[in-house]
Amino acid sequence: MKIAITGAEGMLGRALQASFSSRHDVSAWTRGDLDICDAPAVAAKLEEGGFDWLLNAAAYTKVDEADREPDEAFRANLMGCRNLASACSESGCRLFAVSTDYVFDGSSLSPYPEWSPPAPLNVYGQSKWAGEQAVRQLCSRHLIVRTSWLYGAGGRHFVDTMLSLARKRTEIEVVADQVGSPTWTEDLARMVVRLVEDDCSGTYHITNGGSCSWYEFARAIIAEAGLNTTVNATTTADYGRKHLEREGWRLVDRPSYSVLDNAMLRLEGRTPLRPWRESLKAFLESRR
Repeated sequence: MKIAITGAEGMLGRALQASFSSRHDVSAWTRGDLDICDAPAVAAKLEEGGFDWLLNAAAYTKVDEADREPDEAFRANLMGCRNLASACSESGCRLFAVSTDYVFDGSSLSPYPEWSPPAPLNVYGQSKWAGEQAVRQLCSRHLIVRTSWLYGAGGRHFVDTMLSLARKRTEIEVVADQVGSPTWTEDLARMVVRLVEDDCSGTYHITNGGSCSWYEFARAIIAEAGLNTTVNATTTADYGRKHLEREGWRLVDRPSYSVLDNAMLRLEGRTPLRPWRESLKAFLESRR
């Protein structure tokens, strides 16, 4: 198949490019190659390419900054998705789009299946939910994957942040009142390959198995890396007061529980992604 990837310079874009390139004809576009917010440019790129699938990994992902610059978040996550969906519909290309656990408000006591009603708490989540709706409305041949807590090669993420802090400090403080599922981009990309090759459509939740708090995730990172830094638990409110409010910032509202139930994979009889701790270990080993 002919595959186009937008946001190819990003963490997920790199993983998708690596996973698809060995099996398909891939065109990987950075923002310099294609700005998804430029509707005429998007339409021209797709019309000239004759692609079977467009995989969109371009997005605005700065959760805290989104509340201070909502237009930037909605421009990328809504208008960019609108442009891609419209162009894909016109050209007959299928569209893959990535969304987030932050479309949910965290009030659930159990993992969210794909059919749970979204209720985002912050601008970032609202912009991603708006982008989802644009894809569904404008491109009938779409595949939307919600995922969470991504880390991997080629981007800024929690694992690298914790390792960097642990090498500088004897103690670090991490919030323990937010729970989700850490997900390695490489594992996610491999599953996307299978869904695309099977011509799947609709909405899927895809994360590594299990769940943990950011505090538990940090402890696992430090342990797997063989470091001796002490990790102390704190609350989101206390962390914000100590580290951000004195600088004039504030942490935006986040879901306290955003574990995604990979229900569609299970119902289709697909093997889910491995547990998050196994993937973390494999990621760190790959870095060595």
